[in-house]
Amino acid sequence: MGEYEDYCTFCMATALEPTTITMEREVKSVKITVEGVPATHCRSCGETGVSGKIAFPIDEAMVSILTATGATVSPTPDEIATLRADNLALAQALKQKHLLADEPTEEPSSATTRA
Repeated sequence: MGEYEDYCTFCMATALEPTTITMEREVKSVKITVEGVPATHCRSCGETGVSGKIAFPIDEAMVSILTATGATVSPTPDEIATLRADNLALAQALKQKHLLADEPTEEPSSATTRA
């Protein structure tokens, strides 16, 4: 299937079709929207998912924008390491390690807002 996964990560069915989704992130008054993100829709269970290889870089760019605007602060290296370890452990437990991004980047895959 090219960039798309061969099976649904929710139900393990192979009845997938390419689609697109909109990813949004809002913290405080800053809202970021990315339209047209490649995804797969499962005709079996109805779930739509995005590969980590696509979602993580988009999410990291959103965190960078939120940080630049002051809506959130950059995570510490320890927070980044913890998130990566947790993501890897979960992916291994679900037998979905291949869905993780190939190379670690400088930002975590989720924004953390600190008061």
